[in-house]
Amino acid sequence: MQNFKNYLSQLSKRDTILLIASIALISFVILKLFIIDALTERKSNLIKKSATISQQETIISSLNSSSTITANGSKSANQLINSFLKQNSSSNTLKQIRTTNDGSQRFELEDITFTTLVNLLNQLESNDINYNNLQIKKTKENGIVDAIMTIQ
Repeated sequence: MQNFKNYLSQLSKRDTILLIASIALISFVILKLFIIDALTERKSNLIKKSATISQQETIISSLNSSSTITANGSKSANQLINSFLKQNSSSNTLKQIRTTNDGSQRFELEDITFTTLVNLLNQLESNDINYNNLQIKKTKENGIVDAIMTIQ
């Protein structure tokens, strides 16, 4: 450092200003090329990845909330409910299916997540299967319910 100060003191004022300006310019170019551009490129890549992730999350949420069983007039409510519960890893929640005196079916679901139950009801509705009675009971575990529904 002392040698550099001695060198600067030997230069004329014009040469010293020119040398300092050159060093500043070279430092700025290096900073711009290697640091700022690299950070800008990384930021751009992160924004693109974030947008892609957002799109994928939107697609996944729409797939989760949309029907996974196609509307099929030949499928009974029993078949639709069974296949829906299997697809949602909830097949053990269907405890009992009974046919009532008036010919309707009564489905008893135990320990089903509320979200899965709502999606099941949407699925039934999208297949033009209407329930005429629905009882939901809260369980001790948050988000888990017991449900009884009757379908004509």
